[in-house]
Parts: sequence; C-alpha cells; structure tokens
Amino acid sequence: TQNIRVYWNKAGAADSSNGRAVFDTANGYAGVWHLGDAPGTQPRPNAITGRFPATPRNFAAGYARSPGIAGWSDSLTGGSNADQTAYLAINEGTPSDHFNFAAGSFSYTAWIYPNSTDHFARLISLVSQDASSNDDRLFLAFNNGNLIGRQWADGASRPTNSTTPPDLFQWNHVAMTIVRGAADTTRLYLNGEQIAQAAITQQFAGVQRNFVRIGKDFINVGSDQSYNGRIDEARISHVTRGPAYIRLSHATQRPGATAVTQGAATPATPPVPPPVSLSASRQAHAALAARAVAGGLAFGVPADAVRGSLEVLDSRGRVVWARALDASSAGAELT
Repeated sequence: TQNIRVYWNKAGAADSSNGRAVFDTANGYAGVWHLGDAPGTQPRPNAITGRFPATPRNFAAGYARSPGIAGWSDSLTGGSNADQTAYLAINEGTPSDHFNFAAGSFSYTAWIYPNSTDHFARLISLVSQDASSNDDRLFLAFNNGNLIGRQWADGASRPTNSTTPPDLFQWNHVAMTIVRGAADTTRLYLNGEQIAQAAITQQFAGVQRNFVRIGKDFINVGSDQSYNGRIDEARISHVTRGPAYIRLSHATQRPGATAVTQGAATPATPPVPPPVSLSASRQAHAALAARAVAGGLAFGVPADAVRGSLEVLDSRGRVVWARALDASSAGAELT
C-alpha cells in the first residue's frame, strides 16, 4: 500500500508538471503513442521528445477519432494486408536505431478494442529494409482468434503461441516481451496475466528496423490481414518490462479501475461562514464586509460602532472568536 498526500491552495507554488519525464529514454522507452491525440489524420505525437510520430495512412476522408482507454483512440478498419487498408506508420522507410534491439530486450504494450481477430492481423510489426533476409522481423498478432508473437532468426519463423483470445468489443491490455539469456525468452500477456512463454535458442537480430507499423505488416501481403478495431496507448521499449509493470498498467488504466482511490480530505474543508452581523447596544445588526486573508477572515467595523462586541460562531452556534469593540475599533478592519 502506497500513499500520496496532495496539498492545494498554496500561494506561490510553482507548476512543476513534466509529463515528458514519465516516458524517458532513460526508462527504456523507444516510442510512446497515446493515439487519437490529434484531430483528423494529423500525425499522432510521440510522447518522447524528438521521436517519430504515428502517422495515419489510408484513413478515410472525414475520419474522426474514437473514445479510448485514456482520452482518445484510433480506429483501424482491417481487411486484406495486400489492400490499401488503414494503419499507423512510424518511421516508414527511415533507418533508425530507435528500433534496433541489439541487447535482445524488447517490449510492446497496447490497449486494443478488437472488432474481429482476423488471420495474422498485426497489432505491431517491425521489419528492416532488407525484407528478404527474414532475420529481422518481430510482430504481435492474432491466429485462430488467439494472441500470438513471432520473431525471426536463421531465416525461419520462431513462434510464441497462446490459446487465449482477447474479448471482442471490449478493451483488452496486450503485451509482448523478449529477454535475452542462453535463449530468447518471449512472453505474451493479456489483461495483466501471462498467457504464453517460449524459449527460442535462435536469437533475433539486432538491426535497424525501417518499417514499424501499427495495424499492418510491411512484408507479408499474401493471405494475412490487417487489424480491425480501436487501439490506444501503444508503447515500444528496448528493455524487458516485467510482470509487475504490465499488471500495474492494466490495473490502473482499465475501465472501472480501483487500484487507486481518493481518500478524504484531512482536515475537511471548513464551511464558509455566514454573513457576520454586529451586535451593539445602540444600533441594529449592521452588516459587516468580510474578506479572506491569510489564515482566516478580516471584518470591517462601521465608523459609528464604538461599543459592543464582535463574535464569530460556527455552524452549531458556538463562539469560536470574539473581540470587544471600543473607540479605537471604529472604522478599523479586524482579523
């Protein structure tokens, strides 16, 4: 159990918010796209300063973003990978070491709202310019409705297969991670829980990947499909995210999340006192001008108020502050 105490209404407190510090390359992030966070078909910014945005490709005219898991999301319409189907292009032909996982550690996480789980529809695809080598490919996709991962080494496909399908027409958190050891250990996660693991002795290559796409593959344009559904909060890392990170990402972002709760204010915000009146022996109840000052309230005393007392009562009628009035109080402001 962890607690964060929040203070408010502090005069002169500087704004120290720095959202970009959350997704820092020092924390292993290679790309973070909140998706849907730009109107129409404008590029979706990368939360990492200076990194590639996610650019909509083949989106229909008049495209409108959809509600997401965190703000907005983007909707892809699916279809044959050979067709001009909609997808999100990251670097699209530009060589970059941002997606070179030479150390053998890789993570991809995203929220998906699938309308279907078509054959090998890509949730992420990373390949290099030299597509013929078949030694540089990584992707997360569907097969027979289930979540699968693929990586290539020695010219062959090395699978990580699950028997667990995501829920259609609901938000699902998905993740694929790889860690290098004596073999590459690949794990798949669905909604915070590990659903598959494979040890692959043929380790995948550390190369610049020129075509990183969300929703569509650059190479296989035969029988495979592209993704049909909403997608949000896509993150690529060149470190291996552990089970706790993935579980927490799901637990804190999912609809109806209760991992974080707001406690009561301590002390409770005091009620605004009612208008204060002056009781004096020779005049009626004269309204006082009250204003907030540091530490409490200030009251203006009429110029003709020379005798009597000023009392402040709480909501139960108890006197919480009192001041006797004399000639020196007339026309003054009391706090």
